Amino acid sequence: MVGLQRTASAAQVPRSHAEEPQAAPVRLRLRQAFGRLIRRTSDRGVFVLLDRQTPSRLLSAFPAGVAIRRVGLAEAVKQTCAFLGESLPA
Repeated sequence: MVGLQRTASAAQVPRSHAEEPQAAPVRLRLRQAFGRLIRRTSDRGVFVLLDRQTPSRLLSAFPAGVAIRRVGLAEAVKQTCAFLGESLPA
């Protein structure tokens, strides 16, 4: 799960091709961080990225079959608690 939400203004910012080389190291760090959470096929976990302006091209860092959801913080907390089988904090 990716806990983020794009704003209309962020979606309208033009991206230059010069930014693409910078995306490769970021994708690698995301892939490594996710790999520390999920190491075996039997592992389960929640990976939450709290950044409203995360470009879609960075989400290719995650393996195929990983459910990616763009949600706000309150919804991310709600879905994480549901996944972990815990009650919402008071």
